[in-house]
Amino acid sequence: AEKISPSRNDYTVQLKYKKNTKYFNINSEQIDVQNFLEIPEDTKKLEINVGGIGFGLLEVIYQFDLNLVNFEHRFKLDLEKQNTGSDYELRLRVCANYIPELTDSQSNMALIEVTLPSGYVVDRNPISEQTTVNPIQNMEIRYGGTSVVLYYYKMGTERNCYTVTAYRRFKVALKRPA
Repeated sequence: AEKISPSRNDYTVQLKYKKNTKYFNINSEQIDVQNFLEIPEDTKKLEINVGGIGFGLLEVIYQFDLNLVNFEHRFKLDLEKQNTGSDYELRLRVCANYIPELTDSQSNMALIEVTLPSGYVVDRNPISEQTTVNPIQNMEIRYGGTSVVLYYYKMGTERNCYTVTAYRRFKVALKRPA
């Protein structure tokens, strides 16, 4: 237990970014000291070197925002209302696929949320006729059955299709123009 005790701390943390280098010296007298450093937001690469003996915790927190207004769409989504012959049943065929920048690349996790028109809700098993190339990883029914969220581990160029079935259980509370 004494080998990892902070009472033996004597090490240096070197942090390099852009053309800057910062050093943090840690010793046994600074057990409870926390060091914070904000790096410039346009930093693309961070190099961290630790030398010496001791025990500690290094945490790097990274956050970024992107303005997606001028980005090209990376997914194709099609929605088709299917004829059921009933005003009380709504069947929607949903198909989606990833549009890669590079051939044969895939997205990371993708989710598709289907929000139903006012008055319609889904049952416990609203999904049918799903394609098997890229299986659905998880499904959530939200907001009292008025929304269904499907999660895919990844998505490629292949079409991922399924049908959502909902039933009219309530009258439309407030009709408004779209």
